[in-house]
Amino acid sequence: MPLVSVTRLRVRSYLYLLPFVVWAQRSSRQAHRSEGFLGGALWALLPGLLRAAKLVNETISTLLLNYIAPLIVSYVIFGPWRSSESASYPESPAFAAGARLPTLGSTRVHLGLVYGLVCLCIYGFAIGRTRWGLEMRAIGGNPEASLRLGVPVSAYIIGSMAVAGGVAGLAGMAEVSAIQGRLVAQLSPGYGFMGFLVAWLAGGSAVGILAMAALFAVLSSVGDVLQITQGVPFSVINLLMAAILFIVLGERGAGGRR
Repeated sequence: MPLVSVTRLRVRSYLYLLPFVVWAQRSSRQAHRSEGFLGGALWALLPGLLRAAKLVNETISTLLLNYIAPLIVSYVIFGPWRSSESASYPESPAFAAGARLPTLGSTRVHLGLVYGLVCLCIYGFAIGRTRWGLEMRAIGGNPEASLRLGVPVSAYIIGSMAVAGGVAGLAGMAEVSAIQGRLVAQLSPGYGFMGFLVAWLAGGSAVGILAMAALFAVLSSVGDVLQITQGVPFSVINLLMAAILFIVLGERGAGGRR
């Protein structure tokens, strides 16, 4: 299954890990974008370096970092960034109006959706129509052969991890500045892990990523509605998502044996 390695990583758990890097209470939206991307890139650089040096697999290092970032968030909102107006629930002061991302009317749809679509278009063009994308697909298919052919595998791993982390940091920025309006604990209900499933099921295709993201968004929304109106536990939706993953993986495995 010739999945590109970076595709598996680009929407992994960094959506959950990195929203704290966007703190800038009085800065502009432009500053938030750059801070979110830079913070995400720096956070993802560490597992990229460890993977390039063949010290720690990126799956292990990123999963372990899942436990570190929320503790950092908790430290700052319980400590130096805690709002004096919030005595019962720890949170940062509200962002200035000029630092908030605009939303579509009174809905929760915001400019972050446009950011995501633009990033997806750039990814689709780069992975399918550039030399960078060709070499990344080669690395995903056979890294040892790519190395013997002179492809700088380590540089691609580090660079792709940094870019992937930057995009995820941008998503975290959008969640903080558009939806929450301040830094809070338990910011993400697991967007990153869901993003990992989306990337895996999409198989490296930009169109597939869009389709799988829409499918999982609908399933998640339906799960919330059913939980509220019918008392159905949300774990049923998680089981359905897991079943979809197993069916797709089983079909691909059977196709590979044929």
